[in-house]
Amino acid sequence: MATVPPVILKLTKTANPLNYDHVGQTITYAYVITNSGAATLGPAQFTISDTGLSAPINCGEATLTLASNVTVTCSATYTISQADMDAGSVSTNATASGGGVAPSQPATAAITKGAAVPSNTNPANLTVGSTIKHQVVTGEWLWQIARCYGTDPTKLLQANPQLVNPAQITPNATITVPNIGSVGKIYGPPCVGTHTVQNGDTWNSIALKYNADATVLKMVNPTSTLAVGSTVKVPLNSAGATTSTGSAGNCADLTRTVKLAGVSAATTHFNICGTTDSSGKTKIFSINISQRVEDVGQGGLLQDITVLIETSTPLNDANSLIVADMNYDGNDDFRIVKLQPASANIPYLYYIYDPATRKFIYNEAYANITSPEFPGNFEIRSKWRESAAKSGIDTYVITNNTPRLSKRETWEAINETQATHLVTVYNADGTSQVTVNETVPLPIP
Repeated sequence: MATVPPVILKLTKTANPLNYDHVGQTITYAYVITNSGAATLGPAQFTISDTGLSAPINCGEATLTLASNVTVTCSATYTISQADMDAGSVSTNATASGGGVAPSQPATAAITKGAAVPSNTNPANLTVGSTIKHQVVTGEWLWQIARCYGTDPTKLLQANPQLVNPAQITPNATITVPNIGSVGKIYGPPCVGTHTVQNGDTWNSIALKYNADATVLKMVNPTSTLAVGSTVKVPLNSAGATTSTGSAGNCADLTRTVKLAGVSAATTHFNICGTTDSSGKTKIFSINISQRVEDVGQGGLLQDITVLIETSTPLNDANSLIVADMNYDGNDDFRIVKLQPASANIPYLYYIYDPATRKFIYNEAYANITSPEFPGNFEIRSKWRESAAKSGIDTYVITNNTPRLSKRETWEAINETQATHLVTVYNADGTSQVTVNETVPLPIP
């Protein structure tokens, strides 16, 4: 009597949306492969073969290792044909292979002709608290993947130290998603879908249709005018999602005029999102930068930045984001207030514009420059006050986008009527000398 081999690879397949209503509509198939055996599988390339697709697809990276009960997710798109419209339904089988074990049993996901309805269920009954492997799909970003699995976005960042720029993750890369379901419902892939705009559609009606957050929906479609027949990206199941602080996220749209070489001086939208705790401190977690429709794609701006910095500044404060040319290259840059201290020393996060990539890049070298002024001549002046009795002005020179302290001028009270005045000059070779050391009358600047 033949021995029946144990089931090692399990496959679940889901479709989103569950219905279709026109030729050319795309359906996203999501696949979840689970290692149900006791032994670790791999490193190996796991693949999906679907009778509805022209070729197998890779699920996870070629060196993926699947421990017992660990899953990997991936997805593919299927385009509705005239034959599908005539048939009234589509049902194709898929199997998973890899790891040196037998293929999985076939899995299917039926879709039918009719008004599009999204799938909002946990496709594989993924276990709350488990860690899974997720293959990035074009159009996804880290925060939406966190929402998709109900996980803490900060923990998601920490679990993926290999990401050089978390705001720009690469399609087909495999990321680790820890402790799923810890801060929200597990929906599973697909995490991002598309919607073809119909007559009468609004941002709110589209969001409601896909259980999406209307603010996030608009943020990821900054150039869309909801023209009939156009396609918008949909952050599926983002409505009511929580963040790592447990507080509801909030966003503020700050418009600024930004002057850049080769780009018209248009109103630029800085959509800043974060959470505020009971003490009023805000943790900014994302900045979405975009310009008007006619500029994006023609030298315009379109960028997402992950920040993860705790501030004490309201997101919608008029002075919380300031635009200026801070490296004297003819292009505007921007800075964000970290907090509003009682003293005059206001610290900022600085983002310097890179014309080669049309991106704003965080610049650590500017971090020590508080309350900056830009008098010209490639200089920055930074006024500071250490105490009621001591203050100063630091002067920086800019070379290759890097500020270097070139002069420090200080005043310090020595009695009720007099103060010392020192000027120290710092040379490019690291040497310095005091050029002024005198006693001056109060008050100090």
